[in-house]
Amino acid sequence: MKNVIFYAVMPQDRTSKAASKAYPFFPFTRAGIERAHDLGQDIECFALDVSDQDGRSWRYHPEGAGLVLDSDRTSVAYTSCSIEWLNKRCVKISEKLALKLHPEIVEYMAQ
Repeated sequence: MKNVIFYAVMPQDRTSKAASKAYPFFPFTRAGIERAHDLGQDIECFALDVSDQDGRSWRYHPEGAGLVLDSDRTSVAYTSCSIEWLNKRCVKISEKLALKLHPEIVEYMAQ
């Protein structure tokens, strides 16, 4: 999709993207996310619309479209985000991986 960046959102109970005692075999990386999904774990996705809004970048348009799909696949939230939150709690993923995690994400973003 053009002008959309996809992210996997780290679960709230995790404090770090690195492997830890609580998650020794699951670092929150692209490969770890795909492996966890293949093992049946649900991963929350965030799709960020980065198209220009009246000549302004999404960074300066906080009410710009952001879409969160959580693990139950029925809960959709349109929200904004901060760059700090993206850096701390999210991992950028490809559209292909986003479609694997949540096949309906493109349908929601096209609306």
